Amino acid sequence: LPAGYLRRHDGVVDLLFAVFLALITWQGVVDALAKMAMNESRETAIDLLIVWPSRWLVPIGFAITAAYHLLRGLMRLAGRA
Repeated sequence: LPAGYLRRHDGVVDLLFAVFLALITWQGVVDALAKMAMNESRETAIDLLIVWPSRWLVPIGFAITAAYHLLRGLMRLAGRA
């Protein structure tokens, strides 16, 4: 296939993937906020271990990945990649 067509195709795929990742990010934020509001913790032999801060790692990771694919897709569509 022509290089221009492949570049545009890859740009659109990157943008669609960024939208998909943004939806996962949104659900991760909703879940993390719910767990933070209930002060989620686990019982250990000695005390309670607070685990709700770890719930934020998933939406942060997906948000970074979504931003990367969004920028890469826009650059490909603009012809700069």
